[in-house]
Amino acid sequence: MILIMGNGNVGKSTLLNALVGKEVAKTNLLPTTWKIDVYSPELSKDNAIIKYTNGKQETLSVEKAKQKVNEEDKQVKESKKIFNKKLKEESKDIKNNKEQIEEIKMYLGKKYIYKSNICEVRWPVKSKFLLEQCLLIDTPGLNCYSYNFDALEQIREVLYNYYHKVDGVIWILDGNQISSQSSDALLKELDYSLKNLGGVRDNIIGVINRKDLLLKNKDQEAVDKVYNNSVKYFGDKFTEIIPISATEAYKGISNNDKNLIKQSGIEDLIKAIEQIRYRGGNI
Repeated sequence: MILIMGNGNVGKSTLLNALVGKEVAKTNLLPTTWKIDVYSPELSKDNAIIKYTNGKQETLSVEKAKQKVNEEDKQVKESKKIFNKKLKEESKDIKNNKEQIEEIKMYLGKKYIYKSNICEVRWPVKSKFLLEQCLLIDTPGLNCYSYNFDALEQIREVLYNYYHKVDGVIWILDGNQISSQSSDALLKELDYSLKNLGGVRDNIIGVINRKDLLLKNKDQEAVDKVYNNSVKYFGDKFTEIIPISATEAYKGISNNDKNLIKQSGIEDLIKAIEQIRYRGGNI
């Protein structure tokens, strides 16, 4: 099993699609902001399994499972609209009081953001790529429940269990953020996330995504700088750090473009995953 982690909007779904070899994670179809999605080669192609927070589970047709997930997602999105509206109203007179605004966010998040009773969905996927060898687990963005403590605790328990039993973890960071933001701030955020999951493990691969955007001006120096900064600040957290372009990887694999696949860096990531799985005894 390989766990894919990182904040929201860092390219987790695109990388997942690349590793599977086809599009399985669609933002408008299988949202991953409030649940865990497991892509399994072992399930019947017609059935999906939905797991609930009370420990129960049910097997549904893939279409019915998608319908149920979409209904839950609509409630999550609608509740966030209400949350944002209420937050704007409550904080308009205290814009300079950050501490008080944070307290209001926590209160409103707990009161208005919808907490689904679905914690995990297992989807059947047949692939000629990595998924033939192992399960891939797509997780919610680590920052998606900033202001709903109950929902955060609900998903954290599931994440914690997977984190400590998977063969390997792919931890995705946005190369653009590393190049433009304070590395100290990103390190602090990473340390906080790892602490909540139980600490650093020896099977975490750090992936610096979106190197294609850093290279848009053909500037390899920009990629090298981001990589060197990543090694400096995050090197003791990861067994290996690999710059990739998930977008290029998915396009290359979809179109059987060997040059684009090689350029994307996905082959280096596959090798790192295989090494971790071999070390763990899953060969």
